[in-house]
Amino acid sequence: MKKIILLFLVLCSFCLVGCGHIEDTNGPDDYSLCELSLDNIINGISSSTEMVSSNIQIGNKCTVKVKKFSGVKKIDEFRLNSDNFSINLSCEVASGNLMVVLIKDDKLIKEFVVNKDNQSFTINNGDGKYYLYVLGESAQYKIVYEYNY
Repeated sequence: MKKIILLFLVLCSFCLVGCGHIEDTNGPDDYSLCELSLDNIINGISSSTEMVSSNIQIGNKCTVKVKKFSGVKKIDEFRLNSDNFSINLSCEVASGNLMVVLIKDDKLIKEFVVNKDNQSFTINNGDGKYYLYVLGESAQYKIVYEYNY
């Protein structure tokens, strides 16, 4: 019985970890993606592997910190009804590869630059759902963003 329980726990841990991290093969100073692309979002692939993450939201200001991340993950969703919308985002990458994008209807609206502070983007009279995604390959990062409708 102990062997069955141990086997069950081992199998569950593999399910929680996922397929593992995608290695950073383009060097420590190049943060561009090697294996992942926007097609992963468009084709609905959103699996990810994370280690030690924290998400803090106070009002319209959010901070996302991740120790190690591989895959594709939706960070936030914004629903607009002919509203003006602005987002100010800072992205700091310590290691790995990372891309942060704003998507609407499977189309890239804005790609944010990694390791750059206070990037502002505005949508005038926007309508529909907008999604903030992160794509990472063994990435350690911190994203801070604030949005206004």
